[in-house]
Amino acid sequence: MGADLCISLVQIKKRVKPKWKAGMMAINALEKEWKKKYKPDEMMDEGNNIYDSTYPDAVKLLKEDLNDFKDAIADRRRDTVCIEVGIYYLYLTGGMSWGDAPTDMYHPMDRLIEYGITEAMGFEF
Repeated sequence: MGADLCISLVQIKKRVKPKWKAGMMAINALEKEWKKKYKPDEMMDEGNNIYDSTYPDAVKLLKEDLNDFKDAIADRRRDTVCIEVGIYYLYLTGGMSWGDAPTDMYHPMDRLIEYGITEAMGFEF
């Protein structure tokens, strides 16, 4: 069994501040969408990063991910790095993986990207 290099990455222009409220609004919009599609105790079949969760659990997880990402941006986490490239800040996390997440921030950042939360906040890819 080999190892893979797994990286999760977003970028934002240096002059743009992340719109944290817009991220929360995007999560709330997902919650409304999921409420129409699923019962509160029904397992969802959404995406790769919300594994067999109920929608209330998925919403809670995304809100925790958003808080973790906010801490990572504020330089409070060792597993996320900011690199300046031209007019952008690149935020990335990851590393070598033998099947598990390479860092604690890898899946949270990946979920926020997959569900459009980072895009709603002004990040690009």
